[in-house]
Amino acid sequence: MIRSMRPLDGSPSVGGYRWGGLPAKAYAHLGRSDVLLAFTFESSPGKLVDRPMNTSHLLLWTDGSSRLHTTGLGGIGVVGKYGDETVFKVCENIGPATNNVAEYTAVTRGLERALDIGAERVTLRIDSRVVYRHYLGTSKCRAAHLIPLLDCMRQLMSNFDVGIERIPTKENREADRLAKAGSLKVPKQQEGP
Repeated sequence: MIRSMRPLDGSPSVGGYRWGGLPAKAYAHLGRSDVLLAFTFESSPGKLVDRPMNTSHLLLWTDGSSRLHTTGLGGIGVVGKYGDETVFKVCENIGPATNNVAEYTAVTRGLERALDIGAERVTLRIDSRVVYRHYLGTSKCRAAHLIPLLDCMRQLMSNFDVGIERIPTKENREADRLAKAGSLKVPKQQEGP
C-alpha cells in the first residue's frame, strides 16, 4: 500500500512542508523542491490497524541509511510492534540525505505513525549514537541542518509517554534492512496538490 505523508498539523501538503511532515527548513540544505512518495507497508494492506486491547506500549525500531556516494539517496526503515505483533513497517526513500538526516527522519516518521494509530506509550529503539546523544543532551547538536530535525523529534515525543534505548546494530536488523531497501528505491514525484 502506498501512502502519501502529510504535515504534522494534519493540513494538506502545502505551506512549506514537504517529505512527510517535517518543516521545509529541515530540508533546506538539500536544495530539492520536489515532494516524494512515502512507501508504507502495513501488516494488513487496505485495512486500518487498531491497537490490540492487551497493550498500549508501542516499540519502535528505526534506522536511516544514506548512499550519498553511490546513488545520492537516503532511506528510512521503521518497525512498530505491540509485543510480538508487528503493527506497521515503513520503507521510504527520502531523497538526498546524510546518514544523520536519515536517522532523524526515521525516528520522526515512526513517531508520526505512532500518533496515527493512537499509541500512548512509545519506546524508541535506535542504533544511532548521534541521535541518542543529541536527544539526551550528552552531546550538543551543532550541525545547523540537524537542529530543526531534533526540535521536530522532541515536539513529536511530547505527545507520548516515551522512552529511548540505544541498541546494537545487530538488534536493529529489520529496520536496517528496510532503510537500505528504501535508499535503493527510485523516488517518484507525488501527483496532485
